[in-house]
Amino acid sequence: MNLRHYIAFFAAALLFISCGKTESDDTREKVPPGPVSDITFTPDYGGGTFSFTIPSDEDFLYVRAVYRIDNGMIISKSSSRFSRTLTVEGFGEAKEYEVALYAVDKNDNMSEPVWVKITPMQASVFPISKSINISAGFGVFYLEVENPYRSIVDIAVDLQTEDGRVATRYFTTSTPMDRILIRDLETIRYKITTRVIDNRYGHESEVRAHGILQPVTDYRLSKKEFDFLDDRSLYGTENWDREHNQPKENITYRGQVVPSATVYKWDSMRNALEKFNECDIKFFWDDDPEGYSYFHTGDPDKGGPGWPWSYFIDMGREIQLSRFRIWQVGGSQWRVNGVKTFEIYISNDNTPEDGILSDWECIGRFAFIRPNTEMEEQEEFLAGTEFWVDNEEPVLTRPFRYLRFKGCTDWPGTPNYNCGRLAEIDIYGKEVNQNQ
Repeated sequence: MNLRHYIAFFAAALLFISCGKTESDDTREKVPPGPVSDITFTPDYGGGTFSFTIPSDEDFLYVRAVYRIDNGMIISKSSSRFSRTLTVEGFGEAKEYEVALYAVDKNDNMSEPVWVKITPMQASVFPISKSINISAGFGVFYLEVENPYRSIVDIAVDLQTEDGRVATRYFTTSTPMDRILIRDLETIRYKITTRVIDNRYGHESEVRAHGILQPVTDYRLSKKEFDFLDDRSLYGTENWDREHNQPKENITYRGQVVPSATVYKWDSMRNALEKFNECDIKFFWDDDPEGYSYFHTGDPDKGGPGWPWSYFIDMGREIQLSRFRIWQVGGSQWRVNGVKTFEIYISNDNTPEDGILSDWECIGRFAFIRPNTEMEEQEEFLAGTEFWVDNEEPVLTRPFRYLRFKGCTDWPGTPNYNCGRLAEIDIYGKEVNQNQ
């Protein structure tokens, strides 16, 4: 059976399936509509758009295009009744193809086909592949890709090590501009190649080589020197009333004497509960992200701060931060009683006697983004969620010793909802004094 006969047979089969059983063959009007005319074709990547004049039949309903693509698949595309254009897609190469255009009426009668020879542009996987750029970050590679066609494609990234190991990562994209993080890499050299795949139509681009790259070096820093910077240490001996275990009525804050009530607040320079039931803020860096080893800010009706809240942590020495990884608590991951958005502040205040109240800099606001599938959610929950100081470039913070973790919103998205809980944090970066 030649191509034209095959396509005509396929179109007739489609029509038979769509007819239904509401009318018998004896009662259904059987006069087919006239064919479409004045046909033009505007090529595009992997397809293009037909423009045409529809027949004058009053019972005309739509135009159908039937054609075969490179993998042998027969495809049918239909226009709406009021449209004078019809888009076809799925072609792989910039070569000549034949398309049959049919006019169909309300009684499912089909006109004689109008055969049109077209030459589309090559499939979108090819220009998408050429747009890919890969660069190195801390523990990751950044893959940037342009896809103005919004094609749903997979990008296969082959990572080959110098000892011959090869790992392939797959990423799906359909946005005009995308930036993909290739995570969980060793700090070694990788030979990188990519190819773009459109599984809908069996298209695959050429393999592109991106040379040899190595993630930028940083280190998982020891947490043995971390300590909770309690309110007394935060305010210093000059500002703390030991007798009443609270700040003095007036304190020195940023070089000025101010009422402590303007500063000693849950959403400012005050810690949430250090301990609540069996939970403790020090569990946040105990290298145990599982079980009951987590902090709990406390229920608002039991002395907890509500939202927002903060914890202050002494790193024990000066460090520079590049990225960090946080584990959520089972049962509250991406849910109420967890954390949705938070901010990180750093300080290198070198006059602790008057408190660690100055030199604070917010280095970013971050958010837990819920994965698309349950499997991805479980994988991220077990591995922890990674955050970078800068998502665009491999940037280190300035040297600092003190860190403020500020929980901003819970998952319902409203403040003062309930408590906040997190299990573990890992810090990556560099020691300021490498001899420590």
